Amino acid sequence: MPSQPLALIVTAVPVPGDWRWDSTYNSSGNQKRSEMATMDSVLETLLNEHDVARITGLSVASVRRWRLLRQGPKYIKIGAAVRYKPEAVSAWLETRPTCGGRQA
Repeated sequence: MPSQPLALIVTAVPVPGDWRWDSTYNSSGNQKRSEMATMDSVLETLLNEHDVARITGLSVASVRRWRLLRQGPKYIKIGAAVRYKPEAVSAWLETRPTCGGRQA
């Protein structure tokens, strides 16, 4: 009879004074859910260079060149990763010259 692998369930429990939990729990022991939710939503909305290339309709090489020449949208470095805030990309696109339209 073949043996079935055992499943192990581990539940993390906050320990007062533990540095891993101090930033998540306040003095009354309640989770700071709104802060964590805000951070999660910010991280989920950050764009990578492939996203920016898709939005602009240009190549990833162009996005990288802009970054190298400091001509593109503002970016954030997280370790080796490069990320863009959607607002920064929109603001940068608004500053780009437009042609063909007459201004009255």
